[in-house]
Amino acid sequence: MKELLKSANSAKIGKVFETARIENGLTKNEVSDKAFINVKYISAIESGNYAIFPNEAFAKAYFLKYKKFLSIDCDFPRIYEDEINQNPIIQQSLPSKKLPSMNIFTIVVVFALTLITIFTIKNVSNQEAKNNIFFADSKNISSDLPNKFDDSLFKKSEMQVTNDLNIQKIPKTNISNMLIFNFVDECWIEIYSYEQLIINRLFKYEETFEIEIERPFKIVVGNATAVEASYNGINIDFIDNANRLNVSTILFNEE
Repeated sequence: MKELLKSANSAKIGKVFETARIENGLTKNEVSDKAFINVKYISAIESGNYAIFPNEAFAKAYFLKYKKFLSIDCDFPRIYEDEINQNPIIQQSLPSKKLPSMNIFTIVVVFALTLITIFTIKNVSNQEAKNNIFFADSKNISSDLPNKFDDSLFKKSEMQVTNDLNIQKIPKTNISNMLIFNFVDECWIEIYSYEQLIINRLFKYEETFEIEIERPFKIVVGNATAVEASYNGINIDFIDNANRLNVSTILFNEE
């Protein structure tokens, strides 16, 4: 059995159970006596950690029993379907440490084509420069034509090629709009971009997380006192916006 079988979703649902029990004025032991549920199972459901249960069917049975006893409406978390406790889109949001092989191949091809283009343009420019001198000499446009070939035409061509390449260069990414989190206790967060959920994850003590995101977006934080965050270097106050469940929602509208 795993030491931890928990996700942001299961922790969030567990908080619903705990709040409902407290609002009914019941302790865990009182629930155990009245509903005939082991106290350890009650604690597991409320904490969102299902590692104590031998299998999913066993866990679901006690989940439904406790849910019926408290008369609450919530679904069994998909903890057994996604045991990694992390939405795969998070990996897409984090900066990649290693370029995929296809990207490396593409870069090599583009670089090779760029070199070919440089040499082609340079040769064409040089040929045009030589033709200009030839025609100037044949038509006797100027009797002051220098004996040695003036390589300024080549330099001009090279400068023009460099300017063309500067236009084609892909600009470096301007690292801005950074959303940074530092966690001082266990906490789950949800991040919505244009009303679409992109991050749903449970974080632990001393973990950090950052993502580059543009407005508009929304952050939902469980256990608001357990996280410190900033956006573009400006601190975000989750505590003042927290509700009675210590859940805080912050909106970042378009500027």
